[in-house]
Amino acid sequence: MLTRDSVGFRARLHWIAAAPAVTVVQGDVRSFAFPDGAFSHVIHAAGDLAVNAAPLYVHDVIVAGTRRVLEFAAGRGIADMLLVSSGAAYGRQPDDVERLDEDFAGAPSLTEPRTAYGQGKREAEWLSHAHAAAHGIRLRVVRPFTLVGPYLPLDGDFAVSNFVADLMAGRPIGVAGDGTALRTYLYAADMAIWLWAALLRGPPGLVCNVGGEEVVSMAELATLIAGLARPALRVRIAHAAPPARAAQRYVPSVARARQVLGVAPTVLLEDGLRRMITSYELAAAGRRILA
Repeated sequence: MLTRDSVGFRARLHWIAAAPAVTVVQGDVRSFAFPDGAFSHVIHAAGDLAVNAAPLYVHDVIVAGTRRVLEFAAGRGIADMLLVSSGAAYGRQPDDVERLDEDFAGAPSLTEPRTAYGQGKREAEWLSHAHAAAHGIRLRVVRPFTLVGPYLPLDGDFAVSNFVADLMAGRPIGVAGDGTALRTYLYAADMAIWLWAALLRGPPGLVCNVGGEEVVSMAELATLIAGLARPALRVRIAHAAPPARAAQRYVPSVARARQVLGVAPTVLLEDGLRRMITSYELAAAGRRILA
């Protein structure tokens, strides 16, 4: 388990760090020293989603980090690799595309620095496929979309965690936009199952979306979370939607995951939100929840 801060990792997730199967390695994904030992599989999911992180830094962590992981895999003769990419690699979803499938040919804008994350993930995918072909690595790529569950940072750049932060503080749920944007949410434990299925059961060369199926607007999500408080909270939407404007979508097709991996969402959105809220309540009391 590679981490930039092994002390902080052990403090936050001590039950993982202490597991017999886990060895914590400190280092930057772009330059880490290769650990000793024999390895059969590698999962590369490193990246930086910090709010206000510089675009050039975000891009470099993804691309240079992926190159370093691939050098490690090739140098150690690792046979199987899972690259955790992102739905951001598709760029903006067109208004007339209901669900993005893996063959969608769009891409992030080349003129907007804020697309650094999606650009980096696209380049990481190309690098991984090229190295896999050159070194005989059995590569699988997954593209996660939006998630819900324990351990999402409440001060991050995710609408669902911002809404839960409002709930935990007892204040009205604030929607920064007009509330019309559409998303789906997959519960984090389901995501973990899907990723293991992709690595262990997926055919080499697999590219697969990972995400929920139930489409919800940001206004609907905020209202759902507000209703989980006791008493229920109000929802404040920043501004009205312009007339006749299509809702912005970030909605995957997960047909391939169902067909090829035999997986499906098992935790519905409301249940996932309840579990997420409970995890923060337990954390505030000095306890933890795993799933």
